Amino acid sequence: DDWSFTQQFTLGWEDQFRMGHRSRIWASLAGRLAYVLGLKGPQALIDTACSSALVAYGVGHSMLRDSESDQSRASIDNYLSEAIMCGVNLMPGPGNFINLSGPHMLSGHGRCFTFDHSA
Repeated sequence: DDWSFTQQFTLGWEDQFRMGHRSRIWASLAGRLAYVLGLKGPQALIDTACSSALVAYGVGHSMLRDSESDQSRASIDNYLSEAIMCGVNLMPGPGNFINLSGPHMLSGHGRCFTFDHSA
């Protein structure tokens, strides 16, 4: 992420190497996953904080829709008939919970109440 990228310049070169590798590993995750699963076609990793899954769905839907309008092209390789969209939220340590609890961005009940009157 951007913060990790800026922080690496305040460290020694050994720590910069470790930090730089870790902060950029997400960029290659979609491609590596597609390779392991034997998937062909475009892939993207979308990180928008809270709305990543929704944005990924929108991007996938747009790509399918745009591909349908391009069916008249001679190359069948340009046509997308399926898309896989996935949303994941990892918060492995307490830091994220602490930071998001202060401005009341997390539910005190431990679950979401989206579209509920109690939200």
